[in-house]
Amino acid sequence: GLAGPAVPISRMDYSMIIPRPTVFGITAGSFVLSDKCTIEVAFDGDEGTNIAKYLWSLFKRPPFEIALGITHLKDEAETGTIETGTIETGTIRLHKTKPHSGNSNELYELVVGTHETKLSASSVVGLTRAVQTLHQLALSQLEIDQRTHKLVKTDHLQIPCIKIVDHPRFKWR
Repeated sequence: GLAGPAVPISRMDYSMIIPRPTVFGITAGSFVLSDKCTIEVAFDGDEGTNIAKYLWSLFKRPPFEIALGITHLKDEAETGTIETGTIETGTIRLHKTKPHSGNSNELYELVVGTHETKLSASSVVGLTRAVQTLHQLALSQLEIDQRTHKLVKTDHLQIPCIKIVDHPRFKWR
């Protein structure tokens, strides 16, 4: 039979992001997440590789089953700058920033643009929180067939362009 219309699970309801981000803004456009996307680690060390593998594993398994590539950019680790001209469409960039005095090591920034999604933090913990938030955003874009109540199989997702900055409101969890 014919499948019923598909609708996003959350209908763009970002109140489902837990915990609620400190700064939250939506802009026009969307980022297409597909197996043509690449995770770029913009700093050296096992920490970056481990976070990239964690992000890769979240999208490789169901319900997404999207195999992302992983590459390493070594220049940025030394200079602290990003050469935006080298960014390919569909890049998810992991960027480690310099620590800020007084800020939590869990502070992160997630910026989803039409060609690049950038996750920035000064610590592994912060980058891990950014990865978890990106995963929540992707989950919110899955579609369910209204007739069968099953997930609609797709080879890509469109994640809305968004900027999130977050850190814990309390010193303990």
